[in-house]
Amino acid sequence: MRGLYIGRFDPFHLGHLRAYDLLKSFVDEIKIGIGTQRKEDYFTLNERRNMVIRNTKIEPVYLEDQEESHPLYQDWGKYALGVVGKIDIIATGNEHVREDFSNHEIPVLWLPRYNRISGTEIRKRIQSGDDSWKRLVPEKTIEIIICSEKFSRDII
Repeated sequence: MRGLYIGRFDPFHLGHLRAYDLLKSFVDEIKIGIGTQRKEDYFTLNERRNMVIRNTKIEPVYLEDQEESHPLYQDWGKYALGVVGKIDIIATGNEHVREDFSNHEIPVLWLPRYNRISGTEIRKRIQSGDDSWKRLVPEKTIEIIICSEKFSRDII
């Protein structure tokens, strides 16, 4: 059985790790889809990619947002499946992703927020200089965040 876990991972946090471990407990193979770079992303695509790899040992597949003019704009799920191939189950905590796959007859495992951890909250804490963000991410993510360009600029 092959599972797909989709996220932006901005940054990869303990909720993501818990969701990954849950999915890993009942599938044979996991593909991880990572959203490509947006202007509003705090961490670069390469930093987010490295967070995923360091925490899961899986090379993520890049999934681009589609412009309204793209033929698959209304069916992003079909686009994503074309990139990753055959999938038996999709895991996500993103309502838009769940909707995108609702008409593809692939079960969607809904991943609720773990202890209300969110990338938005982690980024706010980093930007405000509140070191409590470190309790919300795995050790391997801390190392990447501390070395990131944006972190260095915000802390200085």
